[in-house]
Amino acid sequence: MRGTLRCKVMEVFSSLTQVDGDLEFERAYHGYGHSGQVRVGGVARTPVFLSYDHPVWFDLDPAFETITINYSGEADEYFDYDYALPEVYEIFDPVLFEKSGKDLEDEVTAYNFASAVMGRFKRGESPFVEGFVPAKKA
Repeated sequence: MRGTLRCKVMEVFSSLTQVDGDLEFERAYHGYGHSGQVRVGGVARTPVFLSYDHPVWFDLDPAFETITINYSGEADEYFDYDYALPEVYEIFDPVLFEKSGKDLEDEVTAYNFASAVMGRFKRGESPFVEGFVPAKKA
């Protein structure tokens, strides 16, 4: 795509997404799985960046407050995440784990969990525990 891509939420699975300009998300970005990837010529702006072992080739805009969350249980080279396992279990609403289960290292469980989280973002609802105030790592 040429230019800037703007949307409320975006989920990338097993596809290649290439944007020559910037990415701007009103609520959240979710990347799932190693076979998909996003390449961006500019920068990305999103309040929440949620990843499950997902390759990205873009920089987050340093002037924009983004909380990065890796729920795969695997270290990756893309970001120094603000939240990862086991912290993920503490920041998300426990109701989200009731249907999916809590073993996020299992791909099916992780997929079901992410679907519930992104469903909330799509409806304009928070998936986080009540009172959660996201904080960047120092």
